[in-house]
Amino acid sequence: MQKLQPMDERPLYQQLRDIIRADILSGRYPHSQRIPTEMELARLYGVSRNTVRSAIGALQKESLLVRKQGKGTFVGPPKMNRPLGKSQRTRSFTDMCREMGCRPGAKVILSRMEVPTEQTRKLLELGEDEQVVTLGRVRSTDDLPVSVEYSRFHPRFSFLLDEQLDDCSMFSLLETKYGVHFSTASMSLELVFACYELAQHLGLEEGYPLLFLESVLCDPAGRPACHNEQYIVGNRFKMVLY
Repeated sequence: MQKLQPMDERPLYQQLRDIIRADILSGRYPHSQRIPTEMELARLYGVSRNTVRSAIGALQKESLLVRKQGKGTFVGPPKMNRPLGKSQRTRSFTDMCREMGCRPGAKVILSRMEVPTEQTRKLLELGEDEQVVTLGRVRSTDDLPVSVEYSRFHPRFSFLLDEQLDDCSMFSLLETKYGVHFSTASMSLELVFACYELAQHLGLEEGYPLLFLESVLCDPAGRPACHNEQYIVGNRFKMVLY
C-alpha cells in the first residue's frame, strides 16, 4: 500500500486522490466494486475525513467513483467506446454497454408527436403539415447517467409511442419486432454546455461541458428516418473513429 508523503508539495487530498486513482486503474478496486468508507480510508492513511472527502469528490468529477445513496462509494463503469463515422448498421447503446460488461439503462423523459423544427423537417424530408415522433431518454450505465438523447422519427414510426421504452434497446426492438435496420447517413460532433434541464437529468452542474452528437439515420430503403441528438458526458465515453 502506498503511503502519503509529508514532504510532498502536493496537498494530502491530491496525494490520496492519486493513490486511489492508481488503485482503480491497476484493478485493485475493480469496476462496480465498493471502496472503503471515508472513515476506513481516513484511518488507513492517517488523514481527516475532510481530506478523504475532497479526494473522493475529485475522483467523482473524473467519473472514476460514483456515490450511491445509502450504499456507499463505488468504482464507476469503464469508459464506453462510442464509434464515430458511417456504417451499414447502427450500433445500439445497449450493445456497447454489454460489450464493456456494464448494465445498460434507459428512462423515458419525453414521448409525443410534435411540430418539427425547420432543420428536422428538411433532414427527414417532411411535408409542411407533418409532425415528428419525438422520444427523449436518459441513458445510463450501471445506474450512472451518461447521456440524454432525443430521437425525432418520421411519422411512419408513430407506433413507437405505444412501446415500453424504459430499460429497452430501441434499435433492437425495431430490428426484432419490426424488421427495421438503420444505417447512419450523417454525423457531427461539437462541444456544448449543459442547460439546467440537461444538468438535472445527468446529475451535473449547469454549464458542465458535454459532447453533442447529431446524426441522421436511414431505413433499409435509404429514406431519412430519424434525426438523433445526443448530449454525452464526455469523460464517460471514448470516441473511436472508423
